Amino acid sequence: MPMKRRGLFGMQSSRTLFSFIAKPGEEWSSDDSGDSDYRDPGKNSEEDEDDDEYTPKSKKPKRSTTKTNGVKTKRKSTRKTATKSKKTKNYFSDDDDNDDDDDEDEDFAADTPSTSSPKQLAKISPSSKKTNNKKINHFNGRKPSDAVGKLWGKWMPPEVLTKIFTHVIEEAGAIPFLINAGRTCRLWHDTSLQLTLWRDVDLTYGWITQTDRTMYWLCSNRLTRCTHLNVTGWKNLTNSGFQAIVDSCLELESINLSGCGKISSSSLKELVDKCPSVRFVGLSDTSADMISAQSLRYLISKQGSTLTGLDLSNNNLLGFYAIFVGIMENCRNLRSLNISNITGMTGYISMNVEKFQEGCPKLEVLMMANTKIRPVFATKDKKDESLGFPALRELSVASVNDASVNSSLLVDDDLLCRILKNATNLSLLDVRGCCNLTADCVYMLEAKSLKYLYVSHSPVTKYEGIQVILQKWHHSLLELDLAWNVYPGMSLDIAIQKLSVMSTEQPVALERLNLSGTSIDCHRIRSLLLTCPNLKELNLQSCRGLPRGMKRLYEGDKLTELIDNIDDICSESNDL
Repeated sequence: MPMKRRGLFGMQSSRTLFSFIAKPGEEWSSDDSGDSDYRDPGKNSEEDEDDDEYTPKSKKPKRSTTKTNGVKTKRKSTRKTATKSKKTKNYFSDDDDNDDDDDEDEDFAADTPSTSSPKQLAKISPSSKKTNNKKINHFNGRKPSDAVGKLWGKWMPPEVLTKIFTHVIEEAGAIPFLINAGRTCRLWHDTSLQLTLWRDVDLTYGWITQTDRTMYWLCSNRLTRCTHLNVTGWKNLTNSGFQAIVDSCLELESINLSGCGKISSSSLKELVDKCPSVRFVGLSDTSADMISAQSLRYLISKQGSTLTGLDLSNNNLLGFYAIFVGIMENCRNLRSLNISNITGMTGYISMNVEKFQEGCPKLEVLMMANTKIRPVFATKDKKDESLGFPALRELSVASVNDASVNSSLLVDDDLLCRILKNATNLSLLDVRGCCNLTADCVYMLEAKSLKYLYVSHSPVTKYEGIQVILQKWHHSLLELDLAWNVYPGMSLDIAIQKLSVMSTEQPVALERLNLSGTSIDCHRIRSLLLTCPNLKELNLQSCRGLPRGMKRLYEGDKLTELIDNIDDICSESNDL
């Protein structure tokens, strides 16, 4: 039996393009008495309708009797009760067009009170009676203030609700919030359809039918005002679907096409020609045709002066050297560049560091892990004249754990110091696997508040290296990776002892620590737990100095349990 096609989050769909259902744990509560469309299961339909319109309960009309030839017959009341036919519209229907939206808006306007203040709520009730020459409004025994609270979602000004939605989208994103909000009530549904709210859209959320047909509908109904679009992983998106994007999203500023392997280089040229405002392009793990040297040179030459972000990672690029030279010459406003895991090169890329710094002075993020790069020799005068990367915040030059590759990459002290010149705002440094670096180079860096440091499989922390690193950045480090480093003698123990002494002078900010594969023992673990009160994650996997059952990843409740039982564990290890 063939499997049925599934929409978002695995829900079976027939005519629906895709369905937005919240992830487990993110569901919107449906038992909310404050919502305007809430119905108490204990009430009947008449009471629900009365709650909406705030009219008193009307007695059922009595049936009149007449005599015909001495026989009583019942005559039904001729009074007719008006009923409303409410139609439930599929939020993402295939037949959605402008005419249907207009008709739906009229229906919603008929059901939604036009009042905008509590004083005018009395007009909602069609029946009122006079007692002692005073007009009394009936709210089914409730106070008018209760009625205002019941209808707050209906008479709230749409401008205010739109402003609220905007703040939520800035924190949580347009999807799935707008989908869930549109199911709350009619006013929220109408507000969620405003195109100005669909500016930053991430289509990687949930299970979406990633086809051209889905993209056609989105571009014609939701994405005409979109400025930031993420379609990462849309493997079935072809040139036809991408053409709908460039034809509809004329205000596009950033687009992430990572993993879209069926788009050709001609579509990339269409993006450059029809979307002149584009600033970021993500092309990680795409087809070789799309990121050919010719198409990338066209992108860099046309948009290079305004381009602020470019992701070319995880690709097989032929002629990468010419592309890299074009980046250095044309992308003066570039702030983020990812050229990690570039393959297909016969040799190594010669990088003129000083020329790179001159061509891209605003660079903030540079990722070039596992890419064969060799620095060009520069004289001392050239190095002194260079201004470096003063805005650089993140740098990754990590290498795979292969001695032959590490030695050929030539990521040494000279290259690292040249790249990080004047980088006082550096917050992330990844030098995993770089076997030619020393602790002195890392200690001499000008970074004042380094937050993330990854030095696993690296000799940086050998001997006294770990001590000087902790001594310099113990006040700012949030995450430290020391995994699989062989520490001779008692260097790690001495470093932990110094860290405990420094914590008395200034609190340690460390939150995540990776010590897997090291020789640390349980006594140093106890000192570490006492020294780092903000610790949230501790990785002790494969630590040969710890007893069995303790070599694991600790976080959350497991970490709290370790803190409570560390004294008993240390006493048991002493007995052994």
